[in-house]
Amino acid sequence: MKKQELPITSFTEYLNTLNNNTLHHAFLLAGREGLGKGFFAKYLSKTILCPNASNMKACDSCTSCSLFESSNHPDLHEIYPEKEKTDDF
Repeated sequence: MKKQELPITSFTEYLNTLNNNTLHHAFLLAGREGLGKGFFAKYLSKTILCPNASNMKACDSCTSCSLFESSNHPDLHEIYPEKEKTDDF
């Protein structure tokens, strides 16, 4: 029987998985508004997509980073929740 892994609970632990090449296939980011979930998701995505990333940081100068910054990277798909519809009377 395989031992169940504990969930990763901090930003530092996420970065360590990236640095150790043990990145999980998916992350569920949950918490109240303003915690930095969106920032973390974009930071991690950019670092993963950058071919010149080192020390857990994207280079910010390659084509991949430029495409990412302009939201035109072919491997980046951002999904946002629909805005709640309200009935206007």
